[in-house]
Amino acid sequence: MLNRTLPNYDFLFAKLKHIDWRIRFCAFLEGKECITQDEITSPHCCELVQWIDAEGLKKYSNLQEIRELEQLHSQLHDISQKLLLQNSQSSKVFLSYDYEKLQNISNQIITLLKDLEQKINQIKND
Repeated sequence: MLNRTLPNYDFLFAKLKHIDWRIRFCAFLEGKECITQDEITSPHCCELVQWIDAEGLKKYSNLQEIRELEQLHSQLHDISQKLLLQNSQSSKVFLSYDYEKLQNISNQIITLLKDLEQKINQIKND
């Protein structure tokens, strides 16, 4: 169990939860993991949005980056919904293209979480 008193716990937790979702979703596409359709398609059911709503917005609502994170997160679930449909229809040509888009957005989310973390640390140190 992670210690919530550690500096930057919020961001570590958010990054880990997002990476865990991405790994589970990719494994699901390969038929190796069980994940609910809501976790894949709904931007309201995954643990990252639960962190955004419970911690991120409460603590960092004054920062533009948290709004960008919400938008990227919504885009991620839009693409994951397309991938789910394509995977069920064996539409492998589009699957590859949209999978690359999903990876790109996922990487942007991780980068944005890192940027937020750095910004918060800088504010704390000023």
